[in-house]
Amino acid sequence: MIKEGVANKLRLFDFSFIELTIKRILSCKKRGVEIIGFKSVFRKLGTSYQLPREQIWKLLYSLSALGLIEIIPFHGVVISDKLVEDLRNEEER
Repeated sequence: MIKEGVANKLRLFDFSFIELTIKRILSCKKRGVEIIGFKSVFRKLGTSYQLPREQIWKLLYSLSALGLIEIIPFHGVVISDKLVEDLRNEEER
């Protein structure tokens, strides 16, 4: 069983990792285009985290299961509008 303090630190770490990953995916986004292409996402996350494609797929499916992104088959990913708005509000603070 995990102690409460350790669990809180893990949650904080996980959230920071997720937030950083979303920001890195957003950095690939081109103006006026909603879908972020797989090629850009794989290049950015692969070089940032030194991950192979299989692990990046797992990461993308995990983010999709959390409702943070939507995977568009054969094209790329779309980050939820609410999440983008929340990140902008956070940066303004």
